[in-house]
Amino acid sequence: MLYTPLTMRAMRFCFDAHRGQVDKGGVPYANHPLHLAEHMQSEDETCVALLHDVMEDCGKTPDDLRAIGVSERAIEALLLLMHKKDVPYLAYVRNLMDDDIARKVKGADLRHNSELARLNEVGSGDLSRLRKYMEARVLLGDMAYRFEMPVGSVSVTVDGEPYPFAIEDETRGVQIVSPMDGGPREVWRIEVDTLTLTPGAKVVLVCDFDERVVDSGVNDGIPFTVYEKDGHVVERSFLVGEPGRCSYRLELESGSFDIVDDPVAHRYYPRAHKFGVRFAWS
Repeated sequence: MLYTPLTMRAMRFCFDAHRGQVDKGGVPYANHPLHLAEHMQSEDETCVALLHDVMEDCGKTPDDLRAIGVSERAIEALLLLMHKKDVPYLAYVRNLMDDDIARKVKGADLRHNSELARLNEVGSGDLSRLRKYMEARVLLGDMAYRFEMPVGSVSVTVDGEPYPFAIEDETRGVQIVSPMDGGPREVWRIEVDTLTLTPGAKVVLVCDFDERVVDSGVNDGIPFTVYEKDGHVVERSFLVGEPGRCSYRLELESGSFDIVDDPVAHRYYPRAHKFGVRFAWS
């Protein structure tokens, strides 16, 4: 987040506009746009994050925003972020995808609104909304059904059906848990959130590069397997929570996960309802 005279005015405007409003957990609503703003880098992005709900939820107008100095570029993004009730949700998301600022802020908005730990109670409607948000995040490129690497692809299924996951580039600053021969390497992590799943579901990691295993084991508590394919070496390692204190159980031999407890009951601790799989290749 940038602290400039304009973003400070936008912050005060945000707090004034949302005064007295609370979110579903009873927390002052302004905490939400402030959280989004903390993930922005430019002045326009910060203003859009802070003000993304003031027109739709507080009755403010573009002229109100111009009066405090908000740029026309930011107002353009803010207008795209307004969801008209007669527009289906995924169509609304598609309409803003070509705007870099609106897409970035909407991605942050969906991630924050997907945190069920913010809710005191979670019902079927909340889980349905979370599934809708996951589909929207796939549209925005914030989640995916398939991750392509030079050595092959990775996907996730739940009871045989495709399931979305988040992807993060960890090439910089990640210490690989087992040595790999060769030159430069890339490191990526996929993260699977089990919150929409129920006990008894099976989550399967589908990899099409596991042709020849050259090493495997556990290093610092992290299970890893090293494969070789077409002259490439790729390492897969599981990043999981403490056994017995998660919604899932890793079946290491098959590389699958069984949902053994209600994920919603573990919503306050991300590692207890999310697991990661890191891939590194040279």
